[in-house]
Amino acid sequence: MAPFPCVQSSELTQRLVRALTANLVASSGVEAHLGAVVIGALDNPGRLFRAMLVWRVATGLGSELELADSLACSVEYFHLASLLLDDLPCMDDATMRRGRPCPQLKHGDATVILASLALINRAYFLIWQSLAPLPLEHRLAANECLERQLGLTGILNGQAFDLRFGEQSRTSRQTSKIALGKTVALFRLALEFPALVGGATNPVQRLLRRLCVYWGLFYQASDDLGDFAQGIEVRKSAGRDVLLAHPNLLVALGPEAFGRRMNRLARLARETVDQLNRLDAAWHFLSSAHESLVAVLEASACPPLLSRAS
Repeated sequence: MAPFPCVQSSELTQRLVRALTANLVASSGVEAHLGAVVIGALDNPGRLFRAMLVWRVATGLGSELELADSLACSVEYFHLASLLLDDLPCMDDATMRRGRPCPQLKHGDATVILASLALINRAYFLIWQSLAPLPLEHRLAANECLERQLGLTGILNGQAFDLRFGEQSRTSRQTSKIALGKTVALFRLALEFPALVGGATNPVQRLLRRLCVYWGLFYQASDDLGDFAQGIEVRKSAGRDVLLAHPNLLVALGPEAFGRRMNRLARLARETVDQLNRLDAAWHFLSSAHESLVAVLEASACPPLLSRAS
């Protein structure tokens, strides 16, 4: 595995923010409301956690910086499109996202749907452009990964089960199954997809797939916990899961079992990260990424549900 470029997290965040805008600039001919929704999504990108993972994996496996930028932007465009759709009245019916009013409140549902399609279309273009010079084996593996995570058996299926959750048994098992289809799928795009593009070895791919499951379930649990947090600063519509009968692991398990599950997931993820580090020290960035995920959940918990030992 190639040595990672010496890029600090703050520098990488700035680089990715610039790349997100540069790779999707609305021309003067774009309808004003459509352009405003797209630019608004790019101007409020959040932590860019997944995009940073894509970039680190791609550059670590020897990709040129420009290719890493394109792959990171593509995955983030998919992610932003999913958030736009999630907040619509026919989905989560949210009013706040990342501290701002959801764009459908000003620009309408139809325009938000068109904006999400614009992001998805641009993501596929960048991916196909990036994969074109690569060996056929890498292209096929990467495209199969995209289909699995974004198609009928991936995030779309997970969202469909999410919408029908109120008609089902509402067990923790079903809740985790939906998270596997949605949140874990996006983590697989962030880790497994760039690893396939870069030709990662089979042992590395297996460990990354395992890590995606642990991280994805862990991350979704953080979001579930946040649904109950009214907080001092409102950054996202709260209380939607119970109101709309959507899956929520904290509701399904209760606080004590929820805390035990999260500690177990944190431990398993940490062990997997350590295994990757033993294969190649260049995977060291996953250690800090893991600590960031744990910190996110701990910041949401009141009182803390995780032990520092995780």
